[in-house]
Amino acid sequence: DQIETFFQRLFRGAGFQGFSCIPEQRKIDLDEYTSTLFRPLLNIRKFEILEYLNSNKIEYCIDKTNFENFCERNKIRNLLLPFIDNNFNKTYTNNIFQFIELNKKANIFFQQHSEKLLKEIIIKKETDKIIISQKKILELSEIECSYILSNILKLLSYDASSESWYGLESKHIKYLQTFLTTAQSGKKIDLIENIRIYKEFDNIIFIKRENSDAFQKKYDFLKEIFISDIPIIFELKNFIIEI
Repeated sequence: DQIETFFQRLFRGAGFQGFSCIPEQRKIDLDEYTSTLFRPLLNIRKFEILEYLNSNKIEYCIDKTNFENFCERNKIRNLLLPFIDNNFNKTYTNNIFQFIELNKKANIFFQQHSEKLLKEIIIKKETDKIIISQKKILELSEIECSYILSNILKLLSYDASSESWYGLESKHIKYLQTFLTTAQSGKKIDLIENIRIYKEFDNIIFIKRENSDAFQKKYDFLKEIFISDIPIIFELKNFIIEI
């Protein structure tokens, strides 16, 4: 799963967050409480699981759709990985695992760093609104700005723990960075999860709007199409609506 996820993130263009791939555990917000999702078998190889099952004569089922090349993940599993195995050094998987671990550490560092920076650039924070200083955020490096924007969007989303924000690609962040630099006062853009961003004089305002049928349908649709933690990625034009 991790190797397949790595190549999916590679093809779409990911940063430290994306190349951290699937986490061993994460918080999930349910209706009445917060829980933790654990993936205890994530770092165990498939052949090890099969060996254990076979040696202990434990019956198991295989989803036949895993062998049908109808989606990107299956094509990676059934076409790309066998090709690499047959034509390149098979130790590439260990190198990818090491790369994922390095990205996890880098992601943790930048996440903690950006949380400190966010406190410095926030002018006002409410449940459904965050106002930041345009001047201060533009003084930051591109990667710092990227993490801060991601954190703000997660804070305002319906489910901050949701992995739906993996759909937030680097091109979307770059678009938002361009907006911060060039937008005139009064300019607005709308994102999924009913988040609106607009410029008001020297401030950038992020606001979570009231649900509208159109936005809620799109949000629900996005929620329904997740396959094994990996979303079908929408193009920029379908992710951001300009006003």
